[in-house]
Amino acid sequence: MKKLYPLVSILIFLVLNSCSDDERIQDNIRLRFTGRLVDTEGLPVSDMEVFSRTEKTELGGVLTDATGNFQFNSLNVARSSVLLTINDSRYGAETNPEFGSIRFLEVRSGDQRNVDFDEITIAKRANFRLVTIPQTGTTDTLTYQVSFTSPNCIRYINPPQDNEPASENDCFSVKDLLRIKDPKDFSDSLTVDTRLNSDVILTYRINSGAQNQVTIPVNSKLTRYELSY
Repeated sequence: MKKLYPLVSILIFLVLNSCSDDERIQDNIRLRFTGRLVDTEGLPVSDMEVFSRTEKTELGGVLTDATGNFQFNSLNVARSSVLLTINDSRYGAETNPEFGSIRFLEVRSGDQRNVDFDEITIAKRANFRLVTIPQTGTTDTLTYQVSFTSPNCIRYINPPQDNEPASENDCFSVKDLLRIKDPKDFSDSLTVDTRLNSDVILTYRINSGAQNQVTIPVNSKLTRYELSY
């Protein structure tokens, strides 16, 4: 049995090293990220956390200054994609609820060491709430769709060549939510996160009647719209 110990030790060593190779940090190489963060009106956004990371490991980060600028040195990894994240709660960072999030994928290209994002636009976040109110004793069925602009941005900077990343690009895109309310349903509400100073399009019909469409501007942090039928 003693002869098995060296073999077991070798196997454990190989397993541990194969795991660490998944995200091998290169001690002698650093990446440098620079850019400027502005809102949709072109005004600088200060004190916002900007991180470089992989899906597993934080590599570097900084707060934007008073003019929205950021620059920092980041660790580099040999076998994983590097991301840039801003105001993204997915990775456990503290976020500013006033703004949406940004996640840039594949920000490093080949042997590139300096990555300048120039100007990055981050959207202000707003809530839109639709309240549907049926009349007493109604037998009508309400079908409606809410179309709104997402306050978040996910985008490839350097798209990989071996697949089609278009499905991963989701930058301030329009989302649709469809619902059907039967006569037995009481008043209810639907709340979505959307982009401040955008429009929400409400399309609805009662039973099999004509389709109606309403454009609702979202110009405040909370916009409420009531639909009675």
